Amino acid sequence: MFRFILKGSFSRPLGAVATILIVALAVILLYSVFNFQEAVYDYYLGEPDTEAGSSDLVISKSGVGASLVPMGNLKSRADLDYAIGSISLYCMYDGQDGEEAIYLRTFEKAEIETLHDIKPISPLSKKPSEILMDSIIVSKAFAEYQGIEVGDKVELSLLGELAPFYVEIIAENQGYFYNNPNVVLGISGYISYLMDWNLGKLYNKIYISVNDQYDLQNVIDSISEDPNFSHAEISISFDEEETRERVSMFTTLFDFAGIAIIILSLLMIYKLYQLLFYKKISDTIRLKVIGLSTKKIALLYALESLILSTLGSLLGALVAVPSLNLIISSALPEASSSVSLAYIFVSFFSGIILSLGISILPIISSTRRSIRENMSFSKSPRKKYPILISLILICVYIVLIILENSILPIKGIMGVINTVFASAVFMGLVPILSSILGNLLRKSRFKIISLSSIHIGKNENLNIALQLFTISVMFAIFISNSLNVTTSYTDNYSLYSRDKLIITNSGSLSEEDLLSLDNSSGITDVIPTLEIQGQAIFSNDKKSVYAIGIDGEDLSSFFNVTSSMNMSELENKLNESEKNIVVSDSFRYTKNLSVGDTFSFEYKNVVKEYQIVGFISTNYNIGKVVFINRGVLSDDFSLDNQNLIYLTSSSLTESASFVSTLFSEHNIQVIKLNSFVQPIIKSNVAINTFLQYFSIFIIFMVFAGVIINTIMSRVQRKTDTTRLILLGVSKKQSLLYSFLEGILIGLPSTIIAFFGGLSMLSSSISATVFFGFYQPFVFQIPESILISCMFFLMLSLISPLFFLLSRPKNISSSLKIGV
Repeated sequence: MFRFILKGSFSRPLGAVATILIVALAVILLYSVFNFQEAVYDYYLGEPDTEAGSSDLVISKSGVGASLVPMGNLKSRADLDYAIGSISLYCMYDGQDGEEAIYLRTFEKAEIETLHDIKPISPLSKKPSEILMDSIIVSKAFAEYQGIEVGDKVELSLLGELAPFYVEIIAENQGYFYNNPNVVLGISGYISYLMDWNLGKLYNKIYISVNDQYDLQNVIDSISEDPNFSHAEISISFDEEETRERVSMFTTLFDFAGIAIIILSLLMIYKLYQLLFYKKISDTIRLKVIGLSTKKIALLYALESLILSTLGSLLGALVAVPSLNLIISSALPEASSSVSLAYIFVSFFSGIILSLGISILPIISSTRRSIRENMSFSKSPRKKYPILISLILICVYIVLIILENSILPIKGIMGVINTVFASAVFMGLVPILSSILGNLLRKSRFKIISLSSIHIGKNENLNIALQLFTISVMFAIFISNSLNVTTSYTDNYSLYSRDKLIITNSGSLSEEDLLSLDNSSGITDVIPTLEIQGQAIFSNDKKSVYAIGIDGEDLSSFFNVTSSMNMSELENKLNESEKNIVVSDSFRYTKNLSVGDTFSFEYKNVVKEYQIVGFISTNYNIGKVVFINRGVLSDDFSLDNQNLIYLTSSSLTESASFVSTLFSEHNIQVIKLNSFVQPIIKSNVAINTFLQYFSIFIIFMVFAGVIINTIMSRVQRKTDTTRLILLGVSKKQSLLYSFLEGILIGLPSTIIAFFGGLSMLSSSISATVFFGFYQPFVFQIPESILISCMFFLMLSLISPLFFLLSRPKNISSSLKIGV
């Protein structure tokens, strides 16, 4: 029996190979989808840990900069495991690429490894707690990039002063140095000495670990009551919710892509079995003639499918692991690329179970029919396509799209529905248009066109291949554009920062000081801001939000801010009333806000209410921002007039030197913004690189699946060639007809798929609202056209290429299907 089953499994070698490959592709796609999320989270969630380490809370001055805070009695508190102080500053360093920002983190000698373990690699025997006062620890990445060794002198521009440091340890790229090579570690006492701070133990950041027996919020409230920290910011070291939302900004569209990939994998398997089973019908007839019962035939086919599915799943599992690990190690070297036995197990058995389950569908359908019915079905498997059902689906889809884009409260959920619904609608649309097109082309006056279109809309195998082709192009366009949406965030950061300086810890500067910056040393634009992180209060929850205090006239110049409303009007309204606020589209869509609504903002247990006067779109801080008049925000929460100043300059180095000299008596830092945001850009670029590799890999897998199914479709139509030969058509003419058929069906299908991908992307972006954030719509027409052309070329060429490779020598050989 086993030999009989084994023989049946491979009686048609090409069909067996195609089944194994399709199942293998499905397993590869499943494993990639399962591991994709984990790789991104592992990489991105590791980044905040670079700063916070094992601490629970961070105490700092409000805003960004080097303002100092005392340690107070924190070290003696029973509810804290530790409290360590740090002086962390951005310094300028004349490195390989000119001046760039270096993040100098300094601690007390005995506490330098409290947040993170440091693993020296040169010299191996040196203990980090033993470094000298004027020494620093650098990462391997920093040392290699800057070309420095142990003992070399590194001069850092520290608060306007040039400070010498000496490299004493080169350490592994982990912990403090994770994903940011421009971090160096030193001793805080040396900074105090250089700056002549003789006021005792002062730091600009204090890291706290709370004892597990105490409630975190109670500890925060208790520290806030201490007079030493009345003007300090006490925050949780690691805001998991914010970080996950930031990661979701990159991954949500790819989550939809993952669902689409799984659906496509199932479609590939189903369509292949559908193609192959039209030839299995003849076997069913023979087996029934020799007396096998329906149950035995079904069991026989199921066991044959089980053998092929197992082989395909095994091949897929063997290829999937090294393929994805190669992508992860190439794009995200810091992320984990270990083999997940659980995901291998799930992917392997999913491939078997899904493939086996799908293969049973045509088996059950065939065994329920009589011999006569099967013979009739094999000749005309679909007598009439249910056009009415497809038309109803299309009408429903149009209504759903209108609802999605016209009723704001249901925008998110309708986006989810339409993203999933799009594939069914466009797949159902293909046979209708194919049938209409075929009828029109067969009436053509040109014989070559009428003969080339003889099977368009009439042949079930061709319809199956065409449906899969259309859906595959849709998914490929969707995946490609999902990447472009996430890439836009990084591009905007890089574009905005390229001609900007940033002045941190600028609270001591007066309005007269700011006026002195205008038109000085190439400075063309001065934007003072007061940026704080608080909570937006809604009816049922709170959301982290950045409140940006800004002068109204500077709103349109700030970080890629755009609005569908009149920008000048928004700028005027921001200045004309102390109760006005401009809110990002992210909150507008996710919280269903309108102009005139009240927006409640909480900062350090103080709640203020503002009236929404407009909405803007920006990528700054993933769009979780609101804009309030700078003076109003300062007065409402008793803060400095500004803590960050953005300068636009045509000569960054000269302007930075000028500003540092001009305000040498103030405790400010002047940094090139592109260096300041470089860790963010580097992180985003790494994620985007991974997504790019992942997208290319997935599109290639989809492409391979379409090729396999298209070839099998062509194999099943081998008798078409015989008919043409019997009609006196030469082999050259047959080749031309097959090529023209590919063009005639490929062009409209590609156009449909193009708009299907566009529609699917639009709905998926609306669907992000359902998950709590909003992304602006971005669609790359050139790339989408390129992907469409690639698939169209494949469809046009695969039939003639197959004909050339397997063209029959005579009529009898053309009748040997052998699939």
